[in-house]
Amino acid sequence: MHNFAIVDCNNFFVSCERVFNPKLEGKPVVVLSSNDGCVVARSNEAKALGIPMGAPAFQYAGLFRQHNVIQFSSNFELYVDMSRRVVGAIKSFGDIVEQYSVDESFVTLPKGCDTALWGQKLRERVKKWTGIPVSIGIASTKTLSKIANKICKKNEHMMGVFDWEGIDEIEQDRYLESFPVEDVWGVGRQYSRFLQKCGIDDAWDLRRADDKFIKKRMTVVGLRTVFELRGIPCIEIADLKAERKSIAHTKTFGRTITDYNELKQAVSLYTHLACFKMRRYNLVASEISVFILTDRFREDLPQYGNSTKVQILPQSDNVHDVLVSSEKAFNAIFRDGYRYKKAGVILTGLCPKIASNQGMFSKKTNAESDALMKAFDKLVNKYGHNALYPAACGVKRKWTTKAEKRSNCYTTRIEDLVVCLA
Repeated sequence: MHNFAIVDCNNFFVSCERVFNPKLEGKPVVVLSSNDGCVVARSNEAKALGIPMGAPAFQYAGLFRQHNVIQFSSNFELYVDMSRRVVGAIKSFGDIVEQYSVDESFVTLPKGCDTALWGQKLRERVKKWTGIPVSIGIASTKTLSKIANKICKKNEHMMGVFDWEGIDEIEQDRYLESFPVEDVWGVGRQYSRFLQKCGIDDAWDLRRADDKFIKKRMTVVGLRTVFELRGIPCIEIADLKAERKSIAHTKTFGRTITDYNELKQAVSLYTHLACFKMRRYNLVASEISVFILTDRFREDLPQYGNSTKVQILPQSDNVHDVLVSSEKAFNAIFRDGYRYKKAGVILTGLCPKIASNQGMFSKKTNAESDALMKAFDKLVNKYGHNALYPAACGVKRKWTTKAEKRSNCYTTRIEDLVVCLA
């Protein structure tokens, strides 16, 4: 039986900001959501002030001023790149790595290794290579490793690593008895309410639950969670080469949009960004869906939302080809007289580029299209998305999300590189 580890970046968005601004260490810091609306990340100092996750920024403005809480707009370009670097450091250590989220990765440990030592060395490498602090939970199952990780974060004496298998059953039971059932990975809010009504309040209760009852009420998925709590592996590391079924890019605007051209620019930009991501996975798409929505929170305004799907013929990863279908879809659903707040595109019908049928009689040969997109991506990777983009995306983009407190893109844009002067 091999052990699993979950490597979780501590307060990830805040940690990314601190890597490039060490003066933030020890100070209360929060990162805000799109349009600077809600708190999506907090430093430990901000948590100690009682600032909850998801707190509306305007409601806590007084507390922010009182305690000099430093605020940042979300900088996803920076966070995604830092996440890639963290995963790279982890891959240099683990047998198999599954990136579970932007700040979490599952790893299988090498057989016969000293688990505690392995965990500490991995923490040191990630910190040295990226500057990001991580916590590591190690156990015989993925579910128990998630529990070990949460326990580790609350106990400083564990030094960022907790090996569940390194403690006896009595101590394991004690931890499970104090671990709320709603916090167990895979349970969720709806099931937790049901379980609590049935007298199952914590992870220890759930582990001892009747198999037939759990399978009937929570299906085989819930039964797997119970088995995992008992130390029986049921959820393996995911195959990272599994087929990707869709690629989406959606955003909420910084202000409502009424103008046809502005909204079309937004849809074109999201199409461009989705295509860029698709090419990174060496895929082509055969369909694109476009949706537009008004602000559902503005009950004083007329409401409208719609979406449609259009084929991309032939299958393509060329942004200019995909934009033709994107514009066709947008024109089919746009209605004048509304104040739009959100839009997005979803690429579907994906298949590996090498297996695609792009047609014999396309205007550009495949070789010409590939060369164009490779040159395009090379320039974007070097100089950033603002350096080169289709004209349909517009230039001024007054509709973009608010980001008045966004930091620089230190790792992805040459103009934002940190320069140290002797």
